[in-house]
Amino acid sequence: MEFDLNRNASNFINESLHCARRASKESDKYPIAIVLLIQGLELTLKFLLSKENEMLVYDNVDNPNINKTVGISAALNRLVSFKVIDLEPSDKLRLEKTIKIRNQITHFQFNLNPKQAHSYYLRLFEFIHYFYSKYLSKDLHDIIQKEYWAFEAELLSEIKKSEYVHYHGITVHKNHPKDIIESQQYDGLEIDNEIFDRIPFGSETTFKIGNSDLCGDCGVIKGFYHTDNCDHEQCPKCGEQLIGFHKCEHTAYVTIEK
Repeated sequence: MEFDLNRNASNFINESLHCARRASKESDKYPIAIVLLIQGLELTLKFLLSKENEMLVYDNVDNPNINKTVGISAALNRLVSFKVIDLEPSDKLRLEKTIKIRNQITHFQFNLNPKQAHSYYLRLFEFIHYFYSKYLSKDLHDIIQKEYWAFEAELLSEIKKSEYVHYHGITVHKNHPKDIIESQQYDGLEIDNEIFDRIPFGSETTFKIGNSDLCGDCGVIKGFYHTDNCDHEQCPKCGEQLIGFHKCEHTAYVTIEK
């Protein structure tokens, strides 16, 4: 099994989310979560360097040694020097502070209360989420394993720098990913006192708007249930638009016990 820089970065980021999710109940997991997330970022930076020139990954480009590659600070500086990325001063300061904390965790003793640790983790996650969108032209969400989607949505909803995030290839309000995740809990609709299976986006038979892999109203991808009050959901009873002027009246989204 071959693991390139990009795949390694994905693995570290997912392991980091695993630890950070546990940290809500086991606060001693925060340090390893922070270290893993920074390692994921470092590998992502090296991946970007390798796309420019594989030699840039090595500490000494004149005498490349696979055991001596650039660290995160050097990788950032090279990417900025080659104008691959353009860091805002606030982002640079944030990263320098996070790297300092990582070094304290891995090389010295450190003091970090759970609230501080969560704040550092959230700010770093926010930066990586933005970084993937801007410099890798894809969503961080695309590399996150499904079991961590709900936790990812929680983190995104806490972001303070912006009210909007990139998700499923579009810009949405930071709370919207939570709405998408929560909507997947309800696979049924109560209509006229009967329970019907909901129709996921992309499985419509009679009512369909557009021909995209992404719902133009609520932003879910094919195979997902629409969010509450989405105009593009098909009524499973009459086949018409669920939210609209038709004879069916749905009263509640429900979870069907199967």
